[in-house]
Parts: sequence; C-alpha cells; structure tokens
Amino acid sequence: MAKDFSVIGKNSTKKQQQMWRAIKIFRRFNALDLAISSSQPNSLITQGTAKRYMNFLAKAGYLKKQGTSYRLLPTHNTGKLPPLKIGKIGWYDQNIRRTGKFDNDEK
Repeated sequence: MAKDFSVIGKNSTKKQQQMWRAIKIFRRFNALDLAISSSQPNSLITQGTAKRYMNFLAKAGYLKKQGTSYRLLPTHNTGKLPPLKIGKIGWYDQNIRRTGKFDNDEK
C-alpha cells in the first residue's frame, strides 16, 4: 500500500521543528536542555514533551543515549525537517523520504 508522505511533511508540528533544530545544534543534551532551548514565547515546550520526542528519536535510531544525555548520530542528521512518527510501528524521514520500523526489542 503506497502512501504519499509529502502531505505528512507539510503537517509536521512547530514544536517538533523547534526541537529538531536545537538537537542539530547541540552535541549533547537532556530533556530539560532541549525544552529550554527549543521553547519560544508563543510556543513553549515542556520537559515531558522534549523527553517523549527524544525517546521517539532514540527508538528510531536517530539519537544515542550516553549516561543521562543524548546525542544525534551524525549519520542521522539528514536535513532541516524533523522525522515523524507513523503510528506505533515506525517513522518517516521527510528529508530523505524514507520510512522505517521500530526495533521489536524497544518499548
């Protein structure tokens, strides 16, 4: 079943875009760092929101956990648009137009 993911790209949330931009700037970060650095006066990001997005990116293979912080893997710095979650089973990278499934071992 083919899907047109270009529509998903246009609907990516502003908060995901803000967090993705910050992730690409920092070498290491935690949820609080990401929430503070990504928030804007008209679009605040909570620590919980940042943590959920980081967990999604780690599950999709974009981030690697190192102690209490995370880092973006250089091979997954694919462009300016944030990766999107597709239901509970996978993700879509808007920059390289690629989908993937989460590892079955991940929770």
